[in-house]
Amino acid sequence: MAAGAGTSAAAATAAAAAVRFTPLLGVHGRGPLAYLLELDGFTFLLDCGWNDAYDPALLAPLVAALPRIDAVLLSHSDPCHLGALPYLVGRCGLAAPVYATSPVHKMGQMALYDQYLSRQACSDFDTFNLDDVDAAFALVQPLRYQQNLALSGKGAGILITPFAAGHLLGGSVWRIRKNGEDYVYAPDYNHRKERHLNGTVLEAAFQRPALLITGSLNALQVAPDRPNREKELLDAVMGTLRGDGSVLLPIDTAGRLLELVLLLERHWVEHRLTYPLVLLSAMAYSTLEFAKSQLEWMCEALVKNLGHARDNPFATRFLKLCGSREELAHLPRGPKLVLATLPSLESGFSRQLFADWAEEPRNAIIFVTRAEEGTLAEQVQQLGAQQAQQAQQGEAPTLRMLRSHRVPLEGEELEAHLAQQTQQAEQAAQQAQQDADARQQQAAAEAQGPQAMQVDGGPEAAAAAAVAAVDGGTFSPRASAVPRVNSLAIGHLKSFRAGLSGPGSPTALRGEVVGPDGIPVQEYQEAASTAQCLVEGFEVPKGAARPMFPFEDEWEHVAHDEYGASLDYADFDPAEAIGFKALESELQAEAEAEDAGAPPDIPTKVVSATITVTLRARVVRFDFDGLSDGRSMRTILAHVAPRQCILVHGSSEATAALSGHLRQELAGLLTQVYEPQAGEEIELRAEPSYRLALSDELVAGIRLHRIGDYKLGWVEGRVGPPAEGSESQLPQLLPAERADAGAADGGYGGVFIGDVRLSELKQALAAAGIPSEFYAGALYCAGQVVIKRRQPGSARHAVYGGAAAAAAHRLRDSVDAAACYHGCAFDASAASRRPHRSARWRQFSSTAADSGGSSSTAVLSNTSTFLRNLSNGAEIFLVGTAHVSKQSAQEVRDMIRLVKPSSVMVELCAQRAARLRAGPEHEADYLQQMLKQIMFGGGTFSQKMVQVSLPMMYKMMKMMGMEPGGEFKVALEEADACGARVVYGDRDVQATLQRLSQNMDLQQLLQIATGRGLPEPPASLVEAFRSSGGEGLKGQVEGMKNRRLVRDMCEYMRTVNPGLAKALIDERDDIMTRSLLRLEGRVVGVVGLAHLDGIERRWEEAQVGRALTAG
Repeated sequence: MAAGAGTSAAAATAAAAAVRFTPLLGVHGRGPLAYLLELDGFTFLLDCGWNDAYDPALLAPLVAALPRIDAVLLSHSDPCHLGALPYLVGRCGLAAPVYATSPVHKMGQMALYDQYLSRQACSDFDTFNLDDVDAAFALVQPLRYQQNLALSGKGAGILITPFAAGHLLGGSVWRIRKNGEDYVYAPDYNHRKERHLNGTVLEAAFQRPALLITGSLNALQVAPDRPNREKELLDAVMGTLRGDGSVLLPIDTAGRLLELVLLLERHWVEHRLTYPLVLLSAMAYSTLEFAKSQLEWMCEALVKNLGHARDNPFATRFLKLCGSREELAHLPRGPKLVLATLPSLESGFSRQLFADWAEEPRNAIIFVTRAEEGTLAEQVQQLGAQQAQQAQQGEAPTLRMLRSHRVPLEGEELEAHLAQQTQQAEQAAQQAQQDADARQQQAAAEAQGPQAMQVDGGPEAAAAAAVAAVDGGTFSPRASAVPRVNSLAIGHLKSFRAGLSGPGSPTALRGEVVGPDGIPVQEYQEAASTAQCLVEGFEVPKGAARPMFPFEDEWEHVAHDEYGASLDYADFDPAEAIGFKALESELQAEAEAEDAGAPPDIPTKVVSATITVTLRARVVRFDFDGLSDGRSMRTILAHVAPRQCILVHGSSEATAALSGHLRQELAGLLTQVYEPQAGEEIELRAEPSYRLALSDELVAGIRLHRIGDYKLGWVEGRVGPPAEGSESQLPQLLPAERADAGAADGGYGGVFIGDVRLSELKQALAAAGIPSEFYAGALYCAGQVVIKRRQPGSARHAVYGGAAAAAAHRLRDSVDAAACYHGCAFDASAASRRPHRSARWRQFSSTAADSGGSSSTAVLSNTSTFLRNLSNGAEIFLVGTAHVSKQSAQEVRDMIRLVKPSSVMVELCAQRAARLRAGPEHEADYLQQMLKQIMFGGGTFSQKMVQVSLPMMYKMMKMMGMEPGGEFKVALEEADACGARVVYGDRDVQATLQRLSQNMDLQQLLQIATGRGLPEPPASLVEAFRSSGGEGLKGQVEGMKNRRLVRDMCEYMRTVNPGLAKALIDERDDIMTRSLLRLEGRVVGVVGLAHLDGIERRWEEAQVGRALTAG
């Protein structure tokens, strides 16, 4: 909507929400999470975690804020996110509704049960109890993923919705919507699909929210490779077991445990292992039972396997569940793998087993999650990192720990305890009797006083008041639960006592408490006891003798029928009920007998001792946290692109690194990034939005287009006063004046919504005269431009790339003009999938697309990447090439002309660059000199043959019409043309040949040349060569210009000859990465496609290392 130039801001009613955010816990550290988010006076508590110390002093800021809290949102089921909930509800009076997904509800309850039982077993833990846990989770209202819940009352107008976050079962990304603005809370998430969980939908579900509150915990972590990570874990486990040692794996109660259970159970099944695999936890049985019923919250593969095999994946065959040390002791002696709670080693079975197993060098302690700060687990992991160094010195690290357990009371202690319990019981009974006597005396006094005779409502109300007083209650006409006196019984009493209620009646002589009609209150009470009901939901009017609208449906027990015969209700029960009651009685009798025969609870006490543990067992740490790594986090946040972002839950170093990246990446979008301190209130900038009434004249002129179930139209107008005679006082939007309407030059621009359908796009292109064909999921247009959809999570964009910018520009115009196509805005970068390059990459891509189709500008290829040096701000545009590809040479030319770099780094040494610059006339001299140096230089005959073969191979390629190094020659020419400095990033070619000859002999060279004795190549390579077989060697080279295929080829090379891959790829990746790190400003790098993965990986490691050093 566009408003007129003369619009007064005061004429509109602002509807922007007042947004305030206050972190109570969980900023600039890895501690528990608790944050306040206030929207227009409605306050959300976002998580309420606690650490393993369970110190109430830590929650002081949270307890002080309880009166302001209107609702609680829980994101995950571990104590770090909800550990304080029982304490807040049971001890601090939190009564606000709590919202979470069903798995967070169930698994969180199991986790806190285990926390309490584990601490109660080694201490007199009374911070909260099991009743507090039950009361806390009774407040939880479970929701499904993407279920919208509209709040009412004070929260009217607010919509909350949970989305899948990954990480833990039922983990949620919360969306809070108010006035059309989205406020997203995503503290922890995982984009990777795991064995039991799908990845998060954060990137796919949100685009430019008003606020994103997210964690920075893993901002400096490098992604572990899942297959290698799992293999290393299993190798460590099996190595210990086969070495006659046992493995302790501390794990949480109901979180990451499920992923480990599936992994280990599958390994045991596949290899039919006989080593005991044990889950030792007080809640082991309950956790696995709940997991069996929560499959709909897990990944599709588990549900599909359940449908095929009809076997629940958590119905384990090898995993043995133990709820106590006694059950563990009954297992066979010898090596075993025990998953024991809790992961912090602060309490629970894991702490007990650690104390028992840590001094045995054959054992292993394997951690799969990051240790909480200040815990025994963190101390053990730190000592484990020093084991190798101290082992060389013949020493082993030691640590002191407190070991506590419960023992039964005996002797004098037991007698004293029993005597104290008896005394407390007697005192409680005496106090109860005194209270009852006091209530009866007070009731009698009130019944004899004049107030009892003046109760509004007549004699029956007075009788009811007396009955209530004698029963120990207090009659109030405003009570929500009122005893109902049976009117029929009262009437019978009146008739029966008509002649006995006067001043000289026996009742008066006996001194009984009577009502105004002389009937004793005792008889009123007896009559009232035969029929009482609870009346809720209204206030009894003043003067009413009985409830006006009693709940007549309540069943009343009648002992006799109308003829006086006794009634037996069992005669009216159906046969099924009789059988059920009989079974119920039998089971109850058995339970009572069992309880009677069971030994009474024996009082215990906690015995503690400080011990010194020599850590001889091997300590290993693997990353199974289930969180996105730093690189993926930057990708996701760059694509979500929030207007405002608050970083929480991460170390100061990780927060600063992620904040700096977002400020650079999203600078063009004016994103505000905040890093608040604990207790610091942030008043957020709300986007201006207004509530307006559309005038009839404006609505009549709107051109609407149907989009699914909605209609969309462009509105341009000016704000005017409210319509005359209208009940609404909202200002109305009037049609823009002609001068205003013509002020905007260039039209409205384009807005694309909905999904991308390549089939509809193909039809639109055909109508525009642009031929296109489908191939491998992409649309190839006019032989020059490729249109394809991004991977899931980026489906809002179509990506098109190619070397001919003019064709791409024409194609974009044709797509924009196609009325049948509704896709989101085109992104001219085919490579913008990469995490840390999207915004800057798109900036240069738009420059290419808007340059009028000049042949010197190009849409960037997906074989290129963008890198940023966080230490000096250098921007690296890295082009991956095939060394004999003419298309690669053209892409290099287009990139340099587009970026206009200050430096160009090429995969050349000075000697090779000089040969390329010299031209073909000096090539024969160079070849002759090279052969002479090889033949008369040092080395064996095999090494000389290897060195001779490489120049000859390049010569043969030149004869076949393929120019080796053509892209480097183009890079040198373009760098000279634009005045850029040329940097030679590779080592000397002689050093490479020397290293190659050292790693490969003549026999290996002949084996590679003939293909005899080589392993079978990957199917992808075979298919690629087969599909381009009719195009000759040049066609095969162009067809292999694909990152996936080149990656497969490199892996195959490592299989055939690791030394060859090391000399040609790995060592040179290190050298070229160091060359790039030294450059400043804007740089274009030209390297072989096989080097892209290695340079990117080493670049990431270098950036993380520098961030850690700077911190």
